[in-house]
Amino acid sequence: MKKWKIAKIKIENFKPFKEAYFDLKSSALITLDGPNGFGKTSIFDAVELLFTGKIQRVIARNNSIIAKGKKKTHFEENLYWNKQKQGNLVIRTELISEDGNDTLYLARVALTSDLSYEKNNAPDNFSIFKLYQLENFDSDNFNNLVSDSLIEDFLGRNFLKNFSLLNYLEQGENRYLHSTNANERKKGIEHLINTDKLSEQIQFFKSLESQINEDYVGKKHTDRLGELKTTLNDLSTQLADSSDSSSYKRLSNSTKIPNWDTQDPITTSDQAAFDKLIIDVDNVAKILANRDELIIRQSNNKIVDLLNKKEDIKIALTVGFFVDKYEDYGVVNKNLNQVNKNIAICETAADKILKRELEQLSEDFKSEELEELIGERDKKKLLSDSESQKRLKLLQAQKDLLEQFHENCSNDELNCPFCNIPWESKRTLEEAAQKVIDDVKENIDVFAKEIEEINTSIKLCLDTIKIKLNTAKELLLFDFNLALYEQLKRVSVKFDSTRSIIKELAEYQLFPHSTFESSEAIQNSFLQKAIDTLEQAKQPESDVIPPNWASIISSTFINESDIDKLSLEDFENKKSYLSDQLNQFKHDELQQTKLEVEKLEKKIAAGEKLKKKIVTSRKTIEATVEQYTKRMIGDIGLLFHIYSGRLIQNYQRGLGLFLASGDGKVLKFSTVEHSEHDAILSMSSGQIAALGMAFFLTLNKVYASNSFVLIDDPVQSMDEINVASLCDLFRVEFNDRQILISNHEESISNFIRYKYKRAGLTQLPINMLETN
Repeated sequence: MKKWKIAKIKIENFKPFKEAYFDLKSSALITLDGPNGFGKTSIFDAVELLFTGKIQRVIARNNSIIAKGKKKTHFEENLYWNKQKQGNLVIRTELISEDGNDTLYLARVALTSDLSYEKNNAPDNFSIFKLYQLENFDSDNFNNLVSDSLIEDFLGRNFLKNFSLLNYLEQGENRYLHSTNANERKKGIEHLINTDKLSEQIQFFKSLESQINEDYVGKKHTDRLGELKTTLNDLSTQLADSSDSSSYKRLSNSTKIPNWDTQDPITTSDQAAFDKLIIDVDNVAKILANRDELIIRQSNNKIVDLLNKKEDIKIALTVGFFVDKYEDYGVVNKNLNQVNKNIAICETAADKILKRELEQLSEDFKSEELEELIGERDKKKLLSDSESQKRLKLLQAQKDLLEQFHENCSNDELNCPFCNIPWESKRTLEEAAQKVIDDVKENIDVFAKEIEEINTSIKLCLDTIKIKLNTAKELLLFDFNLALYEQLKRVSVKFDSTRSIIKELAEYQLFPHSTFESSEAIQNSFLQKAIDTLEQAKQPESDVIPPNWASIISSTFINESDIDKLSLEDFENKKSYLSDQLNQFKHDELQQTKLEVEKLEKKIAAGEKLKKKIVTSRKTIEATVEQYTKRMIGDIGLLFHIYSGRLIQNYQRGLGLFLASGDGKVLKFSTVEHSEHDAILSMSSGQIAALGMAFFLTLNKVYASNSFVLIDDPVQSMDEINVASLCDLFRVEFNDRQILISNHEESISNFIRYKYKRAGLTQLPINMLETN
């Protein structure tokens, strides 16, 4: 594969550069000179972004600075766009092959529209930077969009992964040198010796081992095998002789067959479950064996059920005798209401009663004479003047008041009902009142006097009808108790249950009372007497049958008497049948367990066999990796020892460092061979920077497939003697490379270029002050 150098670089609208152009094709050494803050590192960022599509140091710092889960995704400004924010961001290059026969033009471009979109401006978002292959260096025709894999087609396999290992050393850093541990450090460069694929295979085999442990030979499988063998041993000792087996006979007749009476009652070999079935059979047998006790329990339960209906008992005893008369009482109550309504009509004042009110009277109490009198009165009213009408009303009121006074007041009442003035006697008072009434009569006209006479006749008729109504009312009330009827009405919805309760109470010589007592206290005494009688009717019980005998019978038989169709021998046979079924279940379980043990043993054996093969293959690959690692140490160990000795001359008297790989799984730096400690632990930051430089140059010398080397400020931590050594290393060991370095001290840049010039090598200074 051809080796390439960077011939030209042009940067547009990137960071501090509105536009910057660099022609590098004729130079072996290019120095970027200038103080800090003038864009030296930005040049390296531009080259890294061009080749790899990202700037790794920005990503790493962003990850370390921003708390996990707190990263913003939207920013107003893009970190990489020139502050003027005008035009596309373009980084382009011309690459030329080492023999000068081939040229490659590439550009990394971010369009203005993408740079202006807040969602694209996170510092670690490089998705808008697209790679294009150009027809020539100055072309702005960005139509040939290509993938990053094109770079590896030209610059070599794993170029993108190796860029920071072989081609670019960041300022004072070597990412893999500062890995978390020696094992990770070794993994970071193992693809250089093509052991990364082998390591992936090792991990694959390890995952297979874990999977085999999980599916075949792990603890859960061996524990299960132990459990099965224990079960097998237990079943073998529990099996009994099954030569004389009992036949199945159903004893229950309920819709749902009890578990103990099914044809296949055994579902587990658990002894506790079997004992439960035997207890269930024994309980039914105890009920049969103690039939007399069952009768006592049933009788007592019947009493208990009755006592739980105290309110119904009270109703039965209090009004049960009258339940069948309720409808007759209802008719009487209806007639009584009608009579009371008719009486109310008859109590209407004679001068106010109307014909339409008479229509509401029952047929037996209507009077044609009364209707005619009311009609005649109404005609006379039309002929009488209004003043007489008023006097007539006053006269009627006075007469009514005098009549009420005469009937309802005693002889000792001497105060006038009109003015409340006291008189000598009740008689003189009534005579004076009558005289007032007579005086009023003198002042009314003829028609008014006739009306007054008619009203007297109307009142007489009404009084006569009222007497008849009161007689009818007395007849209705003769055999009717309103309080009884109201109580019957309240409990009428319970008449059916009341009749049932009456029948139950009769068994204990308790009957409804034929006389109704409305007193709550008396009704409660009836109830208490009944409760005492029922409690005395209970019989003593023994504990020879189960306490839940009722639910046992109901779940076993349709009728309680069905238990009498069985014998105790039937239940003994049922227990024998259950024992036989348990023995058969254990036998079947024993055979099944044997098959499962055999199957699991074969599975574990097959897993062990397969695991052994996988472990053998893994160890073979691990041995190969160890050999490759040792060969890598051989490839780079001597060079690294020389380079590190040159760059750290004031460390252990100019001797270089050694590389150690242990068992092939780590990569350590040591001051002497076979040391257990990593040399980094005892070095200063300047020495570590020099060590990183030595390691970087060693890897580049052995493994780099391209000629350009980028180093950002390589001498910032070096003293003069180490700077001279680095310069000699560049011009002697790397005179076939294109080296681009930055430096902020002009004297050192002049010294390095002077050394190159003395060696006959081309060099190019770039003043960043002039570029900006």
